[in-house]
Amino acid sequence: TQEVKLDWSEEIDVIVGDWYKSAPFGQMILRAARKTPDLLSSDLQRLAKLWQGTSSSIAPVLELIGRMSERFSAVMEGFDAFMCPTMSVPAVPAAQSMWDDDFRIEGKRVDPEYGYSMTHQFNLLGNCPAISIPSGLSSSGVPTGLQIVGRPFDDLTVIRTAWAFETATGPWYAHDRARPRLPLNVNQPTQ
Repeated sequence: TQEVKLDWSEEIDVIVGDWYKSAPFGQMILRAARKTPDLLSSDLQRLAKLWQGTSSSIAPVLELIGRMSERFSAVMEGFDAFMCPTMSVPAVPAAQSMWDDDFRIEGKRVDPEYGYSMTHQFNLLGNCPAISIPSGLSSSGVPTGLQIVGRPFDDLTVIRTAWAFETATGPWYAHDRARPRLPLNVNQPTQ
């Protein structure tokens, strides 16, 4: 195990919106906003309105992805898997809005959509398999997650690493002794 710094900047948070807008997910939101807006949440309706009528070049996104891939490949030269939390905090409020201009974590203003997420960076690296698995519970009882990322196209190592983690630590729900354990077999009664 070794701690590494990827030296990725907030530029990723800024440019990822262009990527999502151009990708199938963004195009589905824009199509739904035109055809069936009542099926979208108010946040997604607002996002679609922001995106409508704007164009963005995919070239800066692809350039950024290239730089990120080079840096990540250099880090991964001596390792099989990269692990980090899925979020920089145990949880955000359930009512969290991506439009909150004054969203803060530990008193510091952060981007309300990406300022706590540690997954969207790896979403951009589409050839690097990633998995998020439950890692336990925070001190307040909120489930936490672990993200495992592999070398390009090495899905098997990511799956094996996730399996090894869960085998070593046990199922995430087993760590909370206050709650009844879920039955592993639907015919087995809850303890």
